[in-house]
Amino acid sequence: MNNIIEKILEEYKRNDVIVLEATSLSPDVPDIADLISRQVVINTNSKYQAQLPFRLAHELMHIINGDQNTHRMVAYHNYDISNPHEIKANQEAIEFLFNMYSSENNELNWISFMNMYGVPSFMENKVKFLIENLVK
Repeated sequence: MNNIIEKILEEYKRNDVIVLEATSLSPDVPDIADLISRQVVINTNSKYQAQLPFRLAHELMHIINGDQNTHRMVAYHNYDISNPHEIKANQEAIEFLFNMYSSENNELNWISFMNMYGVPSFMENKVKFLIENLVK
């Protein structure tokens, strides 16, 4: 997973986005993206540790795709699946991560992809749909 994280962090650098690690937060505190200062705070104690690649990609998508009609700060809540900005960031994160995955894997398997990149299970149908349409 370290190689995956390194590649995502390279994308942060390419887009002039700063990542800050918060080491003393409660496991329930979400990651936060500050759209104006282009900073992301990652909760290193998050109860969603296995989702770290997805969480990083998700917050990055908020910033590089400029969620114009949202608040200055956006927080990743695993349960906030009906918010249109979160839906868009989720989809863009999946596409970003899938591009990484497909460039390194000959066999495209949605289960392998979700496990490697920490995509939450509630997004399974979206992943299947996106992969089917991206592969065409």
